[in-house]
Amino acid sequence: MSTFKALMRGLGIGSHDSGFIDKHSIDPLVDDSSPQSSYAVDDLISKKTHQGNSAKRPRKNTRQQVDFIAALESESDKPLINPAQDFQHGIQYFGIKTQRGTWLVSSNRQYYSLSKNESIPFTVRHKQIDNSRFSPCTIIDYLRNRRHVNPAELFESLRQYITRFIYFTEPCHADLVCIWVMGTYVSRVFNYFPYVWLNAEKGSGKSLLMHVLSALAFNGDVLVNPTPAVVFRDIDQNATTLFIDEFERYRKQDKEAAAAILSLLNVGFQKSGVVKRVDRARSGAFEVQRFQAYSPKMLAGINDIDDILQDRTIRLRLMRKKETELTERYKETYEILSTQTTLRDDLYIFALEWASDLSSVYNGEKGGIQGTSHLNNRELDIWEPIFLLANLVDVGDGNRSLTNRMFEMSEASCRERQEYNVSNNETFKVLTVLSTMMIELTQLESNDQVVTFSAKSVFEYFKNTDEYSWLEHKNSLTTRLKKVNVRSERARREQDRIPIYKIDREQIDDFCERFGVSRPQD
Repeated sequence: MSTFKALMRGLGIGSHDSGFIDKHSIDPLVDDSSPQSSYAVDDLISKKTHQGNSAKRPRKNTRQQVDFIAALESESDKPLINPAQDFQHGIQYFGIKTQRGTWLVSSNRQYYSLSKNESIPFTVRHKQIDNSRFSPCTIIDYLRNRRHVNPAELFESLRQYITRFIYFTEPCHADLVCIWVMGTYVSRVFNYFPYVWLNAEKGSGKSLLMHVLSALAFNGDVLVNPTPAVVFRDIDQNATTLFIDEFERYRKQDKEAAAAILSLLNVGFQKSGVVKRVDRARSGAFEVQRFQAYSPKMLAGINDIDDILQDRTIRLRLMRKKETELTERYKETYEILSTQTTLRDDLYIFALEWASDLSSVYNGEKGGIQGTSHLNNRELDIWEPIFLLANLVDVGDGNRSLTNRMFEMSEASCRERQEYNVSNNETFKVLTVLSTMMIELTQLESNDQVVTFSAKSVFEYFKNTDEYSWLEHKNSLTTRLKKVNVRSERARREQDRIPIYKIDREQIDDFCERFGVSRPQD
């Protein structure tokens, strides 16, 4: 398994001497100062096709027409920016709320006012934001190139702070939440960003962990029983990192609201995720509004979540700590608040300095992530940002220990997901047993593509497995086998006609690939 460091160096990002990414070796991805395409407005308007009676003179051009064409020219090729946080054309943006209005700070150390009628090289979704936690003095230091952040040092600072209050029985879980918090500031670099699911019994520290992390994550906010209207607008306008505590209780209390939130969660892990709502406009008419759903999210609960949502999450199982496993009591003292401010400022600067480098690897044409054959496409989508951020930390440390730990964690997560599928997904269970049976059970007939088995022997084989020990009738098995196109027929054997199953090898291989079932070797 080739290292990420080798990949980064292959892209011209890594420094062979220091092990650090050389920021000066990266060419700008885009020149946002390139002039807009221009047209001769009067010529465009005058080139009109004359229809009907040629004796009729064309209508005279109006000032309104000229203004319209000019407006179209001014809008061409301008990126659409979410003012809270965004990454467009190789540039990271953060919104800053001040008493004098809303501003944008960019990773090329530029700043723009959204409150004044100034010419800006982009279009913004909103003119205002509700929240920003980037300290003014640190912004000034950044703009004057006086403050920088090493990803490895930032990771270690986050880990030391979080583990002061939270005891993790699995050290890799502490690693994961630190990487995830870093990722909340660069989430818009990626097409997908994973949810984290804190699955544990009461008293395991789920709520405490969410409160500790929400103070550090980008625009983090812990919600209990949130209303859909608040959540939709908050994510759309402020790119909020959403923490939902007691998720299953919320779903029981207000099923209609929970269904609306669930629709947002189902699409909000991907950058293109959008939800639609019908609201009444000022005129009284109903209008369809589109809300951006994409943002990092953490859920906490005791019970399992549905299959669709599980595909978007990385599960962390928390355990109650023993009396001998000591941590500090979490209280928002002056020292704690000051530490939080310092860590948040470092996270902002980390994103401004390193987002472009992450993007160049994430979207790079060379190489790719190696050693991920255990992950299907959806699993790779949600783990890829974690791998890249872990590698960025490792480059700063000159090793790859964190990356390896995240690979091991992804492998364990994949095994757990497969076990869950076996116990909950009927088609997955059938394919798992069937693919093994095709090797172990004696066939009646076989050719290159189709194999034939006695229905009696197939039934007995299934009944002897843990998954299907409850079977009582062959009809129940036949119904399940039809889902994977196994045909039930009768064939003559000597003097009798006996029931058989015909199995197409290629079709079973195709089903196994689609459902992520590993075929045993012949």
